[in-house]
Amino acid sequence: SEMYKLAFETIFRPQVPQIEFNFARLGWSFDLQTLWNEALSHNAPRLIKLDISHNVLLKGKISAFTGLRVIRNLNFEGCHDVEGSLDSLASCVMLRELNVSGCSRIMGTLEALAQCPRLERVNLSGCSNITGAVNPLEFCTDMVYLNLSGCVGLDDFAGMRSLEKLEELD
Repeated sequence: SEMYKLAFETIFRPQVPQIEFNFARLGWSFDLQTLWNEALSHNAPRLIKLDISHNVLLKGKISAFTGLRVIRNLNFEGCHDVEGSLDSLASCVMLRELNVSGCSRIMGTLEALAQCPRLERVNLSGCSNITGAVNPLEFCTDMVYLNLSGCVGLDDFAGMRSLEKLEELD
């Protein structure tokens, strides 16, 4: 019947391969929107890891990546000219690791990260334009590492008490 058909399709559905891109330290100097349009948009449904760290000449807005709904690991470390709001990452609900260390042009609040409850590791060090309460992270109950050093605009750390798995806080 219909229930058996659904169970059969679920069990024997072809597995879609997952994709990981490591573009770290390639010296790229183009816009993030170009990267999205040319290389990532057609892979978005399968992209689980994207590392574009230490491409210091890369520029553009992180909003170019709002279509990464299944991404688990996103690394922009050292991309000094990357800008935009953390709000752009609210749709990345599967996100487990986020590193925007040294991206001082990233701004916004941590509200968007509350939409990513699977977060385990977050590095926002040097992101001095991120402001507001840290409390939204209380929904990220799997958090084991959190680096907020240099985030001078953050306050209200009361919600940190609920992060029982937190092992390292900078």
